[in-house]
Amino acid sequence: MGRMAIGSPGMCRSTWSTTAGSASRVKVWSTIGAERPQMVAGRFVGPEQAAISAAAEHTAILAFMVDLAYQKVPERMRHMGRLKDLVGMVAERRLGFRTDESMKGTHTFVRDFPPGKVEAGTELPFQFSATWGTPHLEKFLNPLSGDFMFALMEGKVAAGGLTGEAPLKGTLELRYIEDASIRYIFEFEAQERLFRYVGEKTGIRPWNLHRTHTTCRGTLTDVATEEVLTESVVHFKLSQLPWFLTRFRLG
Repeated sequence: MGRMAIGSPGMCRSTWSTTAGSASRVKVWSTIGAERPQMVAGRFVGPEQAAISAAAEHTAILAFMVDLAYQKVPERMRHMGRLKDLVGMVAERRLGFRTDESMKGTHTFVRDFPPGKVEAGTELPFQFSATWGTPHLEKFLNPLSGDFMFALMEGKVAAGGLTGEAPLKGTLELRYIEDASIRYIFEFEAQERLFRYVGEKTGIRPWNLHRTHTTCRGTLTDVATEEVLTESVVHFKLSQLPWFLTRFRLG
């Protein structure tokens, strides 16, 4: 796995995703249905062409909705501070979103960590709070985009035995289609070392969201040695759901 520099603006999907690139996206979408020809624009085409046509139609519909939203804003309100900026983003199709998320639990050291005076088997608190989103909603929703369901993330992490609080930067990927999961990857510095966290919410299905969408299992790796230091389980409390929904914002 390639190293992601802390604060690097060039951090991209291809660094972490095992299915990056439009070609693999087309393959993923084409395997959802049967390998049978489908009718598109009055003619039969293969599954990959059908997926491309469906994505193009999806993007066109999204563009239409964005234009319609712009037209619905009264003219007299298009020059009012924040609203003016939002309308401008809609008109130029560069609308994005952000939201906040907080998860809390514990991590267990799988080996001794002398700098922190922690022995293997020790369980300590672990939590992180982050803001994640994208400046390009249209790309985020386009299955043929390299940024499909992919967001940048930054915030703070507290890891017992390592740090009371440290800034984090990384990515979040909604992998509902690939393997029914959500993947969190971020890095932070502590004890004069760089650590990488990789966590996943797995087995996500419509009927078990109350469990799978609230539990994230992950590992913490010492980037210099590539050795796993801790294993963790953190939770998003359902009682936080109203707060989470109110934190969603366009911009």
